[in-house]
Amino acid sequence: MANPIRTALQYVLVYGYTIFVMLGMGASIDVDIVAEVKKAPKAVLCGVASQYCFMPFAAWSLSLLFDLGTSEALAVVLIGMCPGGVTSTLFTYLSHANVTLSLVMTTCSTFVALLMIPLLLFIYVRPPLISKGEDGADVSFAAVIVTLLVATVPAIVGWRLRRSNPELGEKVEKFATKLGSLLIFGVLVFAFAWPGPGGYGMTAKCFAVMVLMCPCGFLLGYGFGLACGMDQITCRTISMETGIQQVGIAGAIAIQSFEDDQLDRTIVVMVMFGVATVIFGALWALILRKAFDPPAAKLDPSDDKTVDPSAIALGDKGFDDHDV
Repeated sequence: MANPIRTALQYVLVYGYTIFVMLGMGASIDVDIVAEVKKAPKAVLCGVASQYCFMPFAAWSLSLLFDLGTSEALAVVLIGMCPGGVTSTLFTYLSHANVTLSLVMTTCSTFVALLMIPLLLFIYVRPPLISKGEDGADVSFAAVIVTLLVATVPAIVGWRLRRSNPELGEKVEKFATKLGSLLIFGVLVFAFAWPGPGGYGMTAKCFAVMVLMCPCGFLLGYGFGLACGMDQITCRTISMETGIQQVGIAGAIAIQSFEDDQLDRTIVVMVMFGVATVIFGALWALILRKAFDPPAAKLDPSDDKTVDPSAIALGDKGFDDHDV
């Protein structure tokens, strides 16, 4: 029997995190998304296609390869279907890639999710992954649509605020991002400090899948960018967008679809993926910088100041075809 207080707290933390993170993401976008897409449609299309082609397939394949239980498999596949978020943009910045392109890809993949996640659920969430009634497993398509609307509406509001009133938009971005960070920390503490009757319920096989998912996404995204003829900076951006998912959306779908021990196990898996994202995102950013960034060039032999090789990629002037 579910504890009503515990269930209510799960709703508040997970939905609150999703709403405020997406609001902060929208408020961080100070460019015209439509205009930016028109400048380099191939790069944006490549990033969105990589996100929805490779990660769902990788998640589904790993869940079958490691023979995960129903709850863990559902959690893994739901994560793989979700778009990127502010975390992917953060690690795009740390990897000296194209932050503007990352924001545009994230925005587009978030809105495309309204179509793609229901479609991907239809494709992947069926036997042998799931049989209706097994362990009470039943993904609600209505819950998916509601959750995606809850995620996309704050993003639109934040973006419009930033475009119409940059000063207010910047304040909203800082406030929403800080509050979202506190709420995700709350989810992390909640998942392990107040486990449900079934305990943490995460198997060693599921832990192995969590370790492999991000690296698979990074490598597949980077390789796909190269195959599409993208430059190295754009490939870095695509790799981050592919390998990092917005787990808050997956968690919100799970809350609407599952209950009791199954929900508890699902939330723990998603929290662990969030932790893995931070660890492997930082490691991948470091690898990319060490492997591809040229040594900092001296402006003057007598001056200790150096030129940041990513200065162009991190600029706020947007991007166009010659950049990709």
